[in-house]
Amino acid sequence: MSLVHALVAELDDRALDQLVELIAPRLAQRALAEASPWMNVEEAADYVRAGKQRIYDLVHNGKLQPARDGKRLLFHRDVLDAYLEAER
Repeated sequence: MSLVHALVAELDDRALDQLVELIAPRLAQRALAEASPWMNVEEAADYVRAGKQRIYDLVHNGKLQPARDGKRLLFHRDVLDAYLEAER
């Protein structure tokens, strides 16, 4: 049994929940850092917590500038972050 499995086996539910609260944000941050910075429309919509139509509307209104791969729109995470910061 690994050290992690042994540790988890020793924790009660409350302690395990506290451990999860500490670790989950770090894991999410790591996953985001390892993910590609380029997103399609659906991924961009999820990222900014909006619908796909909202993304299309922002592009149409010139508020988001996508890269294009043929007809496919691609959004860089930095562009989406800049948009969100500007809208605060």
